[in-house]
Amino acid sequence: DQLNANRVCNIEVSPSTTIYLKVARVQPDPQHVQDYHVPVLQFPVTPNQWDLTTQQILPYIDGIRHISRIALEADVEMSLVKACVQNMIYYGIITLIPIFQYSNVYLTTPRLVHLAENISLQDECIRFVSKQESQPLATFRSIFQLYCHMCPGMTVKDLCMKFNPSAHGIDEKALIKFGLMKGFIRRFQKYPIFLAPKPHSVENTRGLYRYFDGNHSYDEICCKELKSYQELEERVEKHPAIVVCWK
Repeated sequence: DQLNANRVCNIEVSPSTTIYLKVARVQPDPQHVQDYHVPVLQFPVTPNQWDLTTQQILPYIDGIRHISRIALEADVEMSLVKACVQNMIYYGIITLIPIFQYSNVYLTTPRLVHLAENISLQDECIRFVSKQESQPLATFRSIFQLYCHMCPGMTVKDLCMKFNPSAHGIDEKALIKFGLMKGFIRRFQKYPIFLAPKPHSVENTRGLYRYFDGNHSYDEICCKELKSYQELEERVEKHPAIVVCWK
């Protein structure tokens, strides 16, 4: 009965022997970790409770560095970094978000309505996105206004120029991070497509062009080819046979 009710129980077999039983919760398989993903801690963790490799990468998990950069700066093999991050995702300690850039475009999701209706969630949001030196804290009205204006064609830079979040005590990077972590917004990404006359032409299968099939985002291509976003954008814009799909 105790095992069914509490998922744990102790069975005393003899004065010197006790069996401890616990029903472990089986979690779904965690999200596959990519080079261009940015891991974010859901809450503070104690490093000494983890294995040595995880302890080595934890200082670099700041919600800004992506997996490739963490592996490089922590001097840890990429596959090990991915394995550690995936393990922490399994236990609900880490979530993954896209790389932040001011040229990024974000869209709201139906879950944004929860923020409008939940007072405690609003308080959490205000504390998270308010600039540290901001007194008083940012108002929920200003924060929600920024979320509501996220739409196709509106980059983070455009949003900042139009509403000046800093003047309202809002940290725009924290605003985006909180929205992604809670599922209130999602990244609207660009996927280049090479409209070659022959799908298997030499140009279409070498260098950057092998990624231009509509299945690889700018983030992925930049990470794998060590290119800046601007370099890739210029290459795409100059080629008459390349179009961009937003999704």
